Amino acid sequence: MLDLAAFAHYVADAIERDEPAELAAIAEVAERLVDWPSDHVQTAAVYGFLEGLTNRCLGEPERYPFQRLARHLGPSAIAACRDLDDSWGTQTPGL
Repeated sequence: MLDLAAFAHYVADAIERDEPAELAAIAEVAERLVDWPSDHVQTAAVYGFLEGLTNRCLGEPERYPFQRLARHLGPSAIAACRDLDDSWGTQTPGL
């Protein structure tokens, strides 16, 4: 089973590398996970992956500019990130 927190760490590094094809593939995976039929997978995708990733990007925005990934994200992943921003009172760049 994929550790979504470890995946978030990998994605932060991918954001730093800024390879558009890699970020597009990651965004596709994020969208599939957020839309997965299982509530457990959806929850893990949002809170185990997206929340950790956005927090890391907000903590070091010059190193991990989230907007590099955000431009590739689909509507469900964007909506999930906006919901996280609303719940935490944050403003993740690129959303």
